[in-house]
Formats: sequence, structure tokens, C-alpha cells
Amino acid sequence: MSQPTWLTPAGSLGTIPEGIFYSIPLAAEDPVTSIVVTSVAYSGGIVTYKFNARTTIPYPLGTQVIIAGFSPAQYNGTYTVIRAGKSSIGVASNENSSVTAFGTIANIPVVVTYEVIAGQLPAGMRINESGILTGIPGAIGTVEGVPADIQVDTTSKFAIRASNTFSLADRTFSLTVAVQNQPYFVTPSGTVAYLVEGDQIADILIDTFNPDIYGVTLVRLVTGALPPGLGIALDGVISGVVTGYILPLTIANDQIEYEFTLEVSNGQSRSLRTFNIVVYNRSAMTADNTYSTADTTRLTADLFNLTTPVILTPPGSIGSVRAGNWFAYQFLALNVDGAPLNFVASGDIPTGLELDPVSGFLYGVLPSSGINLATYEFSLQVFSTVTPELISPAYDYSLTVNGLVSGDIVWLTPSNLGTIANGTTSTFYVEAVNASGLSLQYELAGLQPGDDPVYNLLPQGLQLLVSGQIAGRCSFITFALDGGTTTFDARSVTTAITTFDMTYTFTVRVVSSNLLVDVDQTFSITLIREFEQPYNNLYIQAMPPQNDRALLNSLLQSVDIFPPSLIYRADDPNFGVATRVIYNHAYGLTAATLDSYVDSLNLNHYWKNLVLGQIKTAQALDDLGNVLYEVVYSEVIDDLVNNAGASVGKSVNLPYIIETQDGLTQTVFPNSLDNMRDQVIDTVGQTSAMLPRWMLTKQVDGTILGFTPAWVIAYTNPGQSGRIAYNIETLFGDNQLNLVDFRADRYELDNQLTVYWDRTDQHWIPQPPTSTRFDFGNGGNPAIWQNVISLASVTITGATGQFACAAASQTLTVGQLLVVGGAVTGTGNIGSFGSPTTFKISATNGTTTFTLTYQDDLPIVTTPGTTTGLTFVVLNQTVSWINNFNNTVLWSFGTPPGTIFDQGSMQFIEPVDMYTNTDIYNKYLMFPKQDIITTIPG
Repeated sequence: MSQPTWLTPAGSLGTIPEGIFYSIPLAAEDPVTSIVVTSVAYSGGIVTYKFNARTTIPYPLGTQVIIAGFSPAQYNGTYTVIRAGKSSIGVASNENSSVTAFGTIANIPVVVTYEVIAGQLPAGMRINESGILTGIPGAIGTVEGVPADIQVDTTSKFAIRASNTFSLADRTFSLTVAVQNQPYFVTPSGTVAYLVEGDQIADILIDTFNPDIYGVTLVRLVTGALPPGLGIALDGVISGVVTGYILPLTIANDQIEYEFTLEVSNGQSRSLRTFNIVVYNRSAMTADNTYSTADTTRLTADLFNLTTPVILTPPGSIGSVRAGNWFAYQFLALNVDGAPLNFVASGDIPTGLELDPVSGFLYGVLPSSGINLATYEFSLQVFSTVTPELISPAYDYSLTVNGLVSGDIVWLTPSNLGTIANGTTSTFYVEAVNASGLSLQYELAGLQPGDDPVYNLLPQGLQLLVSGQIAGRCSFITFALDGGTTTFDARSVTTAITTFDMTYTFTVRVVSSNLLVDVDQTFSITLIREFEQPYNNLYIQAMPPQNDRALLNSLLQSVDIFPPSLIYRADDPNFGVATRVIYNHAYGLTAATLDSYVDSLNLNHYWKNLVLGQIKTAQALDDLGNVLYEVVYSEVIDDLVNNAGASVGKSVNLPYIIETQDGLTQTVFPNSLDNMRDQVIDTVGQTSAMLPRWMLTKQVDGTILGFTPAWVIAYTNPGQSGRIAYNIETLFGDNQLNLVDFRADRYELDNQLTVYWDRTDQHWIPQPPTSTRFDFGNGGNPAIWQNVISLASVTITGATGQFACAAASQTLTVGQLLVVGGAVTGTGNIGSFGSPTTFKISATNGTTTFTLTYQDDLPIVTTPGTTTGLTFVVLNQTVSWINNFNNTVLWSFGTPPGTIFDQGSMQFIEPVDMYTNTDIYNKYLMFPKQDIITTIPG
């Protein structure tokens, strides 16, 4: 292959803002366009073209290729690839003439990869290393991401290497990230609340936005005054009790408007905004006042002119205490009228405690208890002793009492355990520790009748073990409509996309053997649909004679060699210590027909003696670069691979003729493990190149192993593989394993996750629907929903966003969003307009006039006139939802009717994919020959 040629010029890639997603394409191309064919074979309507060179990736099925230069010319032409490997392709053709001159194949699949080799990208950005364009000689990489927040404008300089596996080319670029750090208020100016004297407030939020992640957002009062008794916290929350009513009145009708200006700052810049709160006089809340009329919406008929007392202690937990100790806690209350107060309790007060009704103290001695952990929930109210009917609402509290033996639990795993791709093996776990060192076990909560929650599932194929390990392989089957081709988009005027939540939330219960610990914790795992079709793996299992089995058992069953405390996930069948000798031969194979797999054995496959070699170790890193686990393995020795790792060729032409049961020949097909694996991949194809994590991550010496023929003897905890390897060498012997009779005469195909996959027609059994209907629960017609108002005959009437229109079909209101689309034609103009743009209505008469601003309240510039090419659509969130098929109003407000998929026909649970460690579904694939010339009868 030739050196890639850069198309993107060196130098600056431009300036981008911080905190905003950006994508910059980089492009390089490979000039090689064809490859020379070395042999042609015909079988069953398929012509197979083979070549000595290996492409960097297999030809994708369906690729159009141009074949030229052959004699006879019938082989030349444009064909579609229907079978592919890295050293061969197959096309549909009935041509079987003898070839007198070999030609070429155009359109080599080339992969150009990209990596940073010097300098550093801006923080928060990365380069997409895959960047693959197959079918033409070129590829594009992408520098993408969200630039991290910075304090000053920053220019990063870096060098990118473009590589096509055989050669490389480097180029230097730079990228500048500009600072954007202005905080601002989200809550609009004006009145934020209407209150009555004596009201208790906890949640008036003045919302802000700070784009600077390094700066701390602070909100403070700079001028004016809040109503007496209220305060504002630094996070912008106004709370307290309106305790007074200051005279003289600034507004008539017994109400006061308190105006105040707030500042939001982040240490570098600030913004100001003015707000107000209106407070009504409580004593004026009588039926004979002259200003509260029937159409008033800010005051309701149930207001009382006497103040109800309130409790000032925030609801929630008041803490935890150990049993056998003295406890005292005072609840605080307030009556704005000044009348004396009394407390009253209800609910579950812990034994030994009592509530003083006058002072609000909850006090007493908590008796010793055999119960390890108990939470008591109770409610308090406070009332006026002068007017007992003036009683507060109930305030809910809780108190946790720990036993004499600590039942305190500390969870060591976060609630979000992470993500996992369908078809892959779990390394998740949950873990907690007890302060008293009690032994703990784990189970899913809600699995017994009457439990809460009653629905509690892990991703299909996984199971929680009592050790806390979450074991198994995720099913390939996930939620998808129409084979994953259907997407759900929001209104076309936005870029939001509706997706289905594939996050599994489940509750784990941890218990101790003495039942003193019984605590629940909720976790989640997100499933990623990475593979649209399942794949298979091939392995070879040793079936040695009895004396060799006894030798292996003396190794694998020794707790002196494998101390359980050193073993990673000892109770997980996918990890721990091996129970059998298994060599995993090929990963990610296409779930093709079993006949295709049998056909793949016709070349390079006959009985083979494998040798278990030197004991070695390797490590697997997690996504953060930490050691996840280590492996101790015996390298499988292949006598047809030299010390440099190079295999004998897939076919060898002998200098003499030999006689086989198939006839005379000079060509033989050696059965090196590499040749056997390539032959299978070339025949059935490969869906995924995924390998075990320890083969793909960097080792201590900086190398990456890649595919390694090995028997993994044990998975160990980080840092323990060397000790296990030493134990094997000293307690078992470092030359014993090569005595084991390991004859390979068959493959085993792991079929557990594909037993219900139709290998011929390539779909699940039963086959999911090919199309999806969304029907109402009552079986009505599908509906097209309208939740917008289209405005007609719109003209621009002012220079700062003033418009007029024909009477709107529904009332326009301040704060609604209005989307302007189309092209500006006719007279009039909107400054800096790009289609579509979403504005906000800042003023309107409700029907025929309105004023627009940007969504952040900044004014827009307009030129009066009539623009004939624009559309004006108001996003109305309160209109009725209409069935367009019969123009029937289905509902006006609240929750729409329930929606079902395909009238309830869709199912997502496949029983065989549930957690199991069985291999009963696996298939044997017997090698057809005993040796290179002898075919097995049968």
C-alpha cells in the first residue's frame, strides 16, 4: 500500500467557542486503487477471486467492484460482493472457463486511521480514530467534542498521523478555543410571587445560567428589599415566612410591592435583573373587601384573615442515633400573630422518646434493641392555643435508630454502574461494607409477592450473584422498532430527538447472615445496542485421557495454587479459575448457516495436536486506564508458526505429486491455527472484531497483545497474576502442561445467544414485525397531533420586532415560542435571520399584534414591510390535541390516551437469553480429515 496523501491543509483549523459541540473533518486518501488476482475458483454459482495481498479490512458485502484484465474476457465486468474476506471475494457468476490471464480488482477497501502523535488537543475534544470510508481509496477523520471550559483564549497545537496500516503521513494543525463566561438570569424580570402575610415559602427559585464551569455561581441582593421574614440563598432560592406588613402602603387595596435587584456573578463577570414580590395584608382577607372580585385569580376564596402558625424546622430526616443513648432535639415554630403555640405529634415516635408540646423538644433515652437498624417516621403540627382551629399542615420527619452492633452500611459502588453493549460479558458488581465487619450477601429486592418494587430486572442475560457480582452475557435482543430502522423525531422546528430509555434501574438488598443488616440501594445499567445482528465464537476444548484429567484436576482444584482471595470474580462462570482446557479460536463470526460453517472446514482443517506452552500473565484495563483484572494463561503452541509468529501459507505447492482420497494433487492446505481461523472467516464472515479486554489493552511493557492463542487458566485480582504464576511453577511444575494430550478434531460453536436466530433468513424466531403501528388503546385511527398555531397575513410594523397578523385561531400569550421559517422575500426584513429561528413573544394583544425578541430577551432588528416567503408558527403548549382523521378532540389537557405497540404483539424477552452458564446449545463441527491427505469416512 502507498503512503496516505493529506487533503486537509496544515495550519490553523480556526477558532471555536468553549462549551459548544463542534466537529471538524480531516481528510487523507490512499492512492492505490486495485489489487492483482492470483487464483479463481467456481462453485455453486459463485466465482471466488483470491489474491496474495491482504486488504486492511474485508470487503463489505454489497460492495460494487470492477474486475478487468482477465482472459477470457467473460470474467471482466462490474459485480456485487456476496462473500468476503481479507484475501478473497466471491461474486455471483456462472462463468467456469479456464483462466489464461489473471486481471485486477478495483475499489480496494482502505481504512485510514488517525491519531495524535504530538502536542495535545483542546481539553474535552478527541479525534475519531476509525474514520473509515470503504469502497473508494480515501477516508475522513473527525476532530469532535465539546471544548472544556477555559479561563482565557487558548490555542492548542498538535500533530495528527494518518495511517493505512502499511504506511503513514503526519501533519501539524492548531485550534483555538475562545472564552464565553457571561452568567445571566433565566427567570424573567417582573413579579415572581404573590404572597399573603404569614405564608411560609421554601421554593421560589430565581433561575440562572453560568457557562463558566470554573466559576462559582453566586446570587445576592444588591438594592431594594425582600418582604420581611424572607431571604435569598446564594443559589437563588427565596425562602422564609412573611412575618410582617410594613406601612405606609405603597399600593392601594392593602397590598405592598417589594421591588429588589439581584446580581448573579461567577467571579469574572456579573449580570443584574430587577424583580418584585407582591404581599397582601392578611387582616384584609375578608368577604367584604372591595378589591377582591370574583374574577381575581391571585387570591382564592379559601383565604382566612387570621394567620395559621407554621413550623420552621425543615421536613425530612432529623438524623440518626445509637440505641441506649440520651437524645434531645428541638423543633421550632412561629405564629406571626404572636399567640402562644402547642405542638402535637402523630405517627411512629421511637420508644423512650416524648414530645414537649410547649417547647417542641423531642427527648428521652432510646432503649437497647436487638433491631439493628430502624427508621421511625412521624408528623408534627402546631396550633394556636388562643384559636385552636388555627392549626398548621402536617410536617413529616424521620429519625433513624441504630442498634448496639453497628448496622451502618457504606456502599462502595456508585448508583450508576455504567454502560454495556448487547452481546458482551458483564464485569459489573455491587459492593457494600458494614462498620462492624458483618458478612454480607446481595439479592434483588422485590422478587417476592408483596415486595416493593414488584418489577426489578437487570438487562436480559445478567444475574446478581450472592457475592454482589453481576454475571452473564447481555442478550443481543434489545428494544428496537423495524429492526432498528425507525427513529422518533420531535417537532421539525427543533433538533431534539426522542429516544427510548434503555437504562435498567433495579434495587439491590444487602443482608447479613444474622439478619441485623437489611438495607436496599437502587442502581442502574445502561444497555447500548451496538450490534444489530448476533455473532458466534468458535473454541476448541481438550478431551484428554483419564490420567491427564487427573493431572489437570490436581492443578485446577488446588486452593494452595489459587487462593480464593486472589481470584477475580471467583463465582462468575465467565471468570474465576478454569474448570476445563479451552482455547478460544475465533471471535465475532457471522451467525451464518451451519452448512456454511461446515463448508469452511473443507480447506486447512484436519486433526491437529496442540501443545500447552509457557505460563504467562497479562492485564486488562478499564475505560479509565485502571487495572480491571489480570490473567494467567498458557500459550498454545502451533508447530506451523515460526518463532516470529509467522504462519505457513494457506496453500503450499509441493515439488511432487501426492495421492489423496480426493485424487492426485500438488497443492496442500496446511492447518496452522492462523490458516484455520482465516479460512473460517473468509467463508462465513465476521460481524465483530471484538476480542477479550486483556488482548486489546496496553500491557506493562507498553505493547498490545492482539489475538493470542491461549488457554486462560485463571483471572486474578489486580497485582496477583505474578503470584499465581509462581504458585503454578513451584507447586505444580512449569513443564507439566505440555504433557497433556490436546488433540483438536472439532470446533465447538457457542450457540447460546443464537439458538433462536434463523441462520438462513437472518432474523429472530419469532420474527419481529417489519413495520410498527402506534394505536390508541381503544383501537382508534392513528392520529397526527397538532400543537401549533400558524399565523396568516403577517406584516412587520416596527423596527424592533413589532408584527401584525390576521386574527389568530387561538389566544397568543407572552412567553410563547414562535418559529419563523422559509426565505425572506417581498418587502420588510428580519436582521441576521437564518431559517428556521425560534423567537419569544414579549408582548401581544392576544390576537392581531405581537412583539418578538430572541429567547434570551434580547431585542431583534426589523425593517417594516410584508415578507411573502416566511411562515410564522407558535408552539402552543395548551391547545387541544386533535385526531386529524375525523377532526375529533381527543383530550384538552392532562395525560393523553395510552399508546400501545402493534396492538400488544411486540415482545422483548427471549427465555434462552436469560442468565445461564450452560453449553447445551453449542454445536460440534467435526474436522473432515484425519491428516492432510486422509478424509474421515462418513
